[in-house]
Amino acid sequence: MLQAASKTICSIRPFEQEWCGHLYDRFANTMVYPSVCNNLDDYHQQLIENCESWIALREQKIVGFIRLGWEAEFHEFKEENIPQITNLAVLPEVRQQGIATALISRVEPKALRCKRRIGIGIPLSPARQEIQRLCFKRGFTPRTNGIFYQGKPVTSDQQVTMNDDLLIYMVKNRL
Repeated sequence: MLQAASKTICSIRPFEQEWCGHLYDRFANTMVYPSVCNNLDDYHQQLIENCESWIALREQKIVGFIRLGWEAEFHEFKEENIPQITNLAVLPEVRQQGIATALISRVEPKALRCKRRIGIGIPLSPARQEIQRLCFKRGFTPRTNGIFYQGKPVTSDQQVTMNDDLLIYMVKNRL
């Protein structure tokens, strides 16, 4: 149980199958879901394949979620064997309360013990400034390979939409 100034922030637990429906219901509008899900069993299987998933609970309700992929989705991370945080979500009504920090703090040390680096793709949308600041504060640095839109590098003359598909990839190195 994580606490700040005698107030309970949340508890962080490994994601288990029993939470699938609740997670899906709570985060349907805020997370990317596996594309091929016929049922909650398939959904659970896709959330745990080659990754670790954790939930943040407050009063037995999911308020946050993180997924660390040991085999990265981003091709450059995959080539370099860098584990990637592929999902990080906190419900809007409980943001700015340390939940995202608690979730990252749960997966980051293990990833850095096993590998030299950990990666994350951060949306450049102004609506995602909180996660941008958090990653900088935690020591993630941008890669020098530019920004990406829908998985492809953005060229200097290309016009793109400022949304969650416009990403910068960042890494944190083990000290």
